[in-house]
Amino acid sequence: IYGSYGSILRRKYVEPFLHNFSLPAIYVDHSQPWHEVFSEYVREIITLYEEKKEFYELDITGTLQKLWRCMLQNLPEDLPYTEHSKLERNRMREIMDYLEHNYMNKIQMKDIAEEIHLCESECSRLFKRYMNVSLFTFLQEYRVERSLEFLLSSDDSIMEIAQKSGFTDSNYYAKVFSRVKGCSPQKYRKQNIKKE
Repeated sequence: IYGSYGSILRRKYVEPFLHNFSLPAIYVDHSQPWHEVFSEYVREIITLYEEKKEFYELDITGTLQKLWRCMLQNLPEDLPYTEHSKLERNRMREIMDYLEHNYMNKIQMKDIAEEIHLCESECSRLFKRYMNVSLFTFLQEYRVERSLEFLLSSDDSIMEIAQKSGFTDSNYYAKVFSRVKGCSPQKYRKQNIKKE
């Protein structure tokens, strides 16, 4: 995004955001108009990377900067900076790391609470406060997103993909998938599978 370590882009547009501990994460859920623009940039970066046409690295860098600008100009104004918010940001990072590395397993709130040394109710409140969605709603949606790579790059059955993604019931997986993606896993696979 910012090129060299000492660049003005880094000092002016990246560091202030990275060190603002009152904002540990941004949840893009399409509840605001700019979320779609942000998502379009993400899709563009993925396409550029997959196609790897000439100058694709430059194109990705340019799109990354547009994505970053889109996010910065839509951040809440006057975010407070406190040591307390720094602690909460670190806890949120720990929660997100835990989910990323354990989404395929059965996860209970007590597991996460023990991981970050916080009681279950406070862990739940912390996540909801920062992400504006319950932890387990987020986890369901995250599992669906992670399941896409299995859908599109393997011949695994829907049941196998559900299990790899942390769902114990393939019917429940299909129900959550349809809510998140607007269609069944089978239909999504058929529409998006790469033609050889």
